[in-house]
Amino acid sequence: MCKHSMKCHISKIVVIILAFSAALQGCGKSGTRTAGDSVSGESSVTAGGDSVLADTAASIALSRTKGTVAVSDAGQKPLPVFENMQVYDGYGVGTEAQSYAWMKLDDARLAKLDESSSVRTSLDGKKLQLWLDEGSLFFNIDRPLQDDESLEIRSSSMVTGIRGTAGWVHVPDAEHMEVYILEGTVECRIEQDGKAADSASVSGGEMARLSCVQGETAINVETFQSADVPAFVREEIRDEEEINSRDVSDSLPAEQTDLMEKIAQLCREEDYGGVQDILRDGIGGIEQTVSKAGPQILMQEDGRGLGIYMVPFSSTSSDRTVMIYYGDYQNGIRQGNGTWIGVQSMLDFYATGQWNNDRPDGPQTVVEEYPDSQARIRTYTGTVAGGPWEGEIDVWYDYADGHRMNYKAAFAGGKYIPVEPEPIAEGNDLYFISYDVSVYSPDGTALNSEGSGETRRIDVVEGIYGFIN
Repeated sequence: MCKHSMKCHISKIVVIILAFSAALQGCGKSGTRTAGDSVSGESSVTAGGDSVLADTAASIALSRTKGTVAVSDAGQKPLPVFENMQVYDGYGVGTEAQSYAWMKLDDARLAKLDESSSVRTSLDGKKLQLWLDEGSLFFNIDRPLQDDESLEIRSSSMVTGIRGTAGWVHVPDAEHMEVYILEGTVECRIEQDGKAADSASVSGGEMARLSCVQGETAINVETFQSADVPAFVREEIRDEEEINSRDVSDSLPAEQTDLMEKIAQLCREEDYGGVQDILRDGIGGIEQTVSKAGPQILMQEDGRGLGIYMVPFSSTSSDRTVMIYYGDYQNGIRQGNGTWIGVQSMLDFYATGQWNNDRPDGPQTVVEEYPDSQARIRTYTGTVAGGPWEGEIDVWYDYADGHRMNYKAAFAGGKYIPVEPEPIAEGNDLYFISYDVSVYSPDGTALNSEGSGETRRIDVVEGIYGFIN
């Protein structure tokens, strides 16, 4: 992740998309969700390039609506909404909950306004500004503009410049903007007094967080997961592989594809230790590709796939680590049964179970191996809700001397539910989380475990590594 920070007076977020069409030349103030006339700064997405549209194009078509959508003219007068109505300079479009508006530029260019969002536009020659006052706007552009044409998606209080052909912009409030790029490379910049003061490059699979809070402006760039792609965007992608990582068999060097094939074979044989050995030794430079371009997926003939991802390992660390998924995919999304494999300095682990919408969700069995610990292998069986444990889990410890221990514990939102309301001692952060403890000798004989109990901290989220941050 990269971060740029500076003091700002008048700041903008400008996203430069080298493919938006000049057909987007004309909209204004929002309808249903009205925005104020004055803003203190700007956030924008700008496009330039070769246009296939006539120079006289000065409107776009509101090609489709769903739910409650309002359109107003430049004087904020409500207008009747109908299919393929023209949206001119100064118009605004707003949506309510569970409502959407599609703006057609031509057959190769689309913009879509998400629910509970508002956009207003202004036109200066061939320069179009879409003011996204709140909510989200998706864009998908195949053909570039002429050099003298541009499109800016703006928000109050900031500035970011983005170059790309497909992505979306989200404005949670007047002080923040988020820009996600599905394809292409983007340059995000911070402008002060009309001049670029800082910048950061954003590529497909990455997103930029822009903020201007009490005069402090920052740009943070990081990768995002396919699970982060909202439904309103997912519906509009013609090829689901634009949302998720593509099948890499034709894009990675042959030696890296061969390595991924080897890892897939180890997974089919359930040799997760062999996979962990490869992770520990490095994965042939694939991690650099993942870091820059997002997850890499190699599909198999049986419909299963091998995916390499980079994610935060735990809720207590911001460091990102490479992890491997092998299992069912649907349109590039981890969906069905799969195994999630990773290594850290003091433990190896894998989790096998149910996945839904690109996240572990449902029954899971997690196996952790601590080579330098007496309790070398720890197995957790239970249910997760998007990553964190939820409800009761069953835990087995296998010790180096052959002894075994079993206990049960309960979770809510990934945090242990203590069996006693107070910590084990005053000033201590450990609580009893189970008295249901059984101990067995190496030959399987149950030993007396009366009075035994397990203690843990109860303020830390536990679950599937990579999904509990």
